[in-house]
Amino acid sequence: MAGRTRRVRILVLLFFAIVVYVLYNRNITPVDDYREYFKDKGVGGGSVIRPKPEEGNTEPTSQSGPAPVQLESPTPIADQEATTSSTSTALPTTESSSQQVVAKPTPAPAVVPDSPHDGEDEFPHELGEGRVEVPVMASPTTSVAHWSKMPEIHPLSSTIQLPSGTPIAMPRVQRAVKKLADNGADAERLAVVKGLMQNVWDGYREHAWAMDEIRPVSGRYINPFNGWGATLVDSLDTLWIAGMKKEFEEAVEAVAEIDFTTSVRSDIPIFETTIRYLGGLIAAYDVSGREHIILLHKAVELAEVMFGIFDTPNRMPQTYYRWKPSYASQPHRASTRVVLAEIGTLSLEFTRLAQLTKEPKYYDAVARITDAFDEWQNSTRIPGMWPTSFDASGCGKAPQTLNPSGTLTKLSQSDPQPVPNGEGTYMDAAAPVSAGKVDHDPNAPSLDGSQKSLEGEKLGELGSSKRKRDVDLESMRDALTAKVAMPAGDDTAVKGVSKERNLRSPLATPPQRSTMDNCVHQGFRSTSKGSQETFTLSGASDSMYEYLPKQYALLGGLVDQYRTMYLASAEASIERLLYKPMTKDERDILMTGELKITPNYSQPIDVREYIEIFKPEAAHLACFAGGMFAMGGALFNKPEHIEIGSKLTDGCVWAYNVTATGVMPEGAELMQCEDTWGDCPWNETAYWRALDPYADTRGQLPISVASQTDEDDDDDGDDDMVGPQVSSTLNKQAAADAATKASGSKVVKRQLGEEYEAPTRPRPRYFEMAPAPQPAPPASIYTPEPAPTHEEYVRKKIEEERLPPGYTRIGGRKYILRPEAIESAFYMYRITGDQYWRDAGWNMFTSIDRHTRTVHGNSAIDDVTKSAPTLLDQMESFWTAETLKYFYLLFDEPEKWSLDEWVFNTEAHLFRRPTYEFTDA
Repeated sequence: MAGRTRRVRILVLLFFAIVVYVLYNRNITPVDDYREYFKDKGVGGGSVIRPKPEEGNTEPTSQSGPAPVQLESPTPIADQEATTSSTSTALPTTESSSQQVVAKPTPAPAVVPDSPHDGEDEFPHELGEGRVEVPVMASPTTSVAHWSKMPEIHPLSSTIQLPSGTPIAMPRVQRAVKKLADNGADAERLAVVKGLMQNVWDGYREHAWAMDEIRPVSGRYINPFNGWGATLVDSLDTLWIAGMKKEFEEAVEAVAEIDFTTSVRSDIPIFETTIRYLGGLIAAYDVSGREHIILLHKAVELAEVMFGIFDTPNRMPQTYYRWKPSYASQPHRASTRVVLAEIGTLSLEFTRLAQLTKEPKYYDAVARITDAFDEWQNSTRIPGMWPTSFDASGCGKAPQTLNPSGTLTKLSQSDPQPVPNGEGTYMDAAAPVSAGKVDHDPNAPSLDGSQKSLEGEKLGELGSSKRKRDVDLESMRDALTAKVAMPAGDDTAVKGVSKERNLRSPLATPPQRSTMDNCVHQGFRSTSKGSQETFTLSGASDSMYEYLPKQYALLGGLVDQYRTMYLASAEASIERLLYKPMTKDERDILMTGELKITPNYSQPIDVREYIEIFKPEAAHLACFAGGMFAMGGALFNKPEHIEIGSKLTDGCVWAYNVTATGVMPEGAELMQCEDTWGDCPWNETAYWRALDPYADTRGQLPISVASQTDEDDDDDGDDDMVGPQVSSTLNKQAAADAATKASGSKVVKRQLGEEYEAPTRPRPRYFEMAPAPQPAPPASIYTPEPAPTHEEYVRKKIEEERLPPGYTRIGGRKYILRPEAIESAFYMYRITGDQYWRDAGWNMFTSIDRHTRTVHGNSAIDDVTKSAPTLLDQMESFWTAETLKYFYLLFDEPEKWSLDEWVFNTEAHLFRRPTYEFTDA
């Protein structure tokens, strides 16, 4: 018997060991666990990294990549200077070179197998992250999911064509032609920047070739952007511009091996993929003289993979695309909560691709988005601007319910109501009795789940608690087919009503899943009329405004819509968002703040007004605004905008100069001047008050009960007999009782209006027995330390938080190699020719390099206010794509890569502008 028990135990342990081994080795992706999207994150230049276990550094092995996707219809290519024509030439097929990368084979990013249908693919909102770190497996699995082109569910009846005609005459952007020519290139500084770029590229090539990013301290790598080699593609045009032609050719060979039809992620972040990958491929093709046709092939391949995002009823895109066929083949809508920059930063890339291929569908897709923004622009809470998030679904819905035939209809009082757990039965419900006015919320969740997330709710019989894009009505059938009857033996039944409720017959057929045809069409709208909205030029908004003047330039001025939209947004932001920070040297600078607008819930809904809260922030992401205003001012002949751009850029230069590292923090708040456009002398008293707003109340202590006197008590001698444990409340009650007894007065009972003789309350024994109080010996009583004085508090706060003068708070102390400040310095130099901007840019460069350089590249740092910040072992691809490129161009020959010939996307990728005549301005 004992032997058999032992064998059973061994078998059970062996079984569990096998199960654990199988589960441990399953190929599952950790990226399907989505968080809430709206956190403190800036869209531009990457977002917060998702925590994950430390990744391995698997040594890459040689892999032959899949052949480029063959499109169903060859895509034509247009010469830049060719006249507009209806004929198209097919893209020539090319063979990738068989030559292996010298000393560094191209590793193939791993992919995960597809499942027939993943429940996590259903969401009511698109909740995603730009950066999602995923593991890299040593070798790909045999079962690999690949994207495949699907028939469109919402095909177009007509296509918006690219504008044709001769580009209009426009002012020069690089206005100071003579000054720029006289200055020429700064060869010494240029050589230093190029040397740093070479060091960074060597580290990436040696330790992270064809991966998304290198970890510049440890020499490892990570893949936060689908594992397609983000740094490889993002750096292509920088390599060409810096004269690193050998490295460029080697990188192009590696790019030819990328397979965009599969990914280690289940979703594609459209914003990041468009600006980094699609923009990088198109720019590399453009700047290299359009001689590497494989780059255009790969751009078309990627664009075709992403194009399914536009297959929605209103043609507004999904911003996080679930590309697997099992999900992509289903009907979808744009999200009811999209980020402004993510949906508004597609126009340059898709327009340039349309120009190169003469395929109008790419331009049509982004032109429709522009039209939707144009229609809504003057109807927002700040006319001219748009909130950071809004509803792009195009679906205005009334509350709906299932009728007996199993279809969705509008809900009214006379409609039959579904019975919970009623086996598909319906109640004959009379009109409800009103209990007072109830304000209907038009944004209440409907049965298709289009408005609110169901995550975290206990759905009971209605199905899973996971987020779903559409509520599964089939899973509701069991809940609706349970017969509801009055409990047996219930004696509370109302006369005339049977114990079994008046029910209709069960459904003959199961209800059908909700379709997307039951929406009332609408354009862009606020997510909710009662929600708070944020307006800013910083993260989540930035590139939306930046792309308006750039798109105008890319189209040769043939679409005036972009000019009018930009000018309207610029004037609104100047009036509502710009402010002057108070500085010790009384510098005439500007910054952009953040404005939150919230309904006043204390007012009736029909007359409700808005409450505005302005935050004088200094966000590194917003430093691009100086270059935008200056470029827009030059392009549209607005000299006052160039001056505003100069002050905004100088504000970021000041924010760099005042920290311990000479680098601006990610985000902070500053002391705001009362007058944005006038003088602003330094006011130490006001600044200290902003640092210590509660100085008047901080030192006040609450009044202690023990310190209260008994002056109001009736002293009849009893208090002297009460022991020390009796409270003053008891003393007062005893005195009141004694007074009542002595007077013999009658007491009127308030409830009954009767008089009664107040009873005599017996005196407790302790009143007679308690000894007379003796003087207590001196006791050690806790006395709190006095609160710091206003001066002590402020000086301690400045010291501990390392606040530079003028800063009131630093919320984000990191520097993650962002480009926005040097971007604006580059624009200001090219537009004005002022040497000041080159010198300011050189100071930025030396400070950044001093604190971020590593053996394998440059690393983000944890705190710019420390003299010796910690390296974070992170180097995003925009370091080589943007930051180093702007540093290089700042010191390069100004006529090379002129702003009159090229337009930069938000990742600093260059697209060639059409040739146009200059005006006299």
